[in-house]
Amino acid sequence: TITGSRDNLHAAVIRYLWKKNPSLRNPPYVGIMHRLDRETSGVILFTKTRAGNKNVFDMFEQHAAQKVYRAVCTRKMQLGKAPLSEVPQKFCIDKPIGRISASSAACKMGVVETSDHHTNNVKEIQAARTDCLLVGKKDNRYYIEARPHTGRTHQIRVHLSWYGLPLVGDELYGGEGGGRIMLHAQSLTFPHPVTGQMMCVESPLPDGFQY
Repeated sequence: TITGSRDNLHAAVIRYLWKKNPSLRNPPYVGIMHRLDRETSGVILFTKTRAGNKNVFDMFEQHAAQKVYRAVCTRKMQLGKAPLSEVPQKFCIDKPIGRISASSAACKMGVVETSDHHTNNVKEIQAARTDCLLVGKKDNRYYIEARPHTGRTHQIRVHLSWYGLPLVGDELYGGEGGGRIMLHAQSLTFPHPVTGQMMCVESPLPDGFQY
């Protein structure tokens, strides 16, 4: 989405399609069906006709689309918990997420325990689950394959930070600074909204995401 006058991927796609068909009197339609954080690279899905919007929306609502992300993390003590003795190869984070910043401030989300519900706006608390796989470790960097089953704001960043593995570059959630947030949307697998044929779109890992 547009933030002030800042350029964005949605606007870039519109420019690209309009350049391909300059005879159009109005900007071509581009539907935003899911979002990536500004610094997250990788696969994203737009629609080019309004007719396909409902099927794509239903696909995400019914969790028929499978998203795979690569995250690069550091290991820290969990907030209010004992430090991780060892990062398991597979783990699942099934914790609700809610907004913990004021509505007038920049958005910051957090894991909300059941006992904390009375201190939060319950309407903003949503169930969230992320399956994780440790695919590599090098020089105190943990390379995590994250598969979110829900699409909550900042979900992977919040879940991994709560678990004790904040993303490199993600200072908002306790990660080391000094560069981009190390999160990449590696692949998206989904049924084509018209034919039903399974599609898989992949984006190569950028520099720094390999181990």
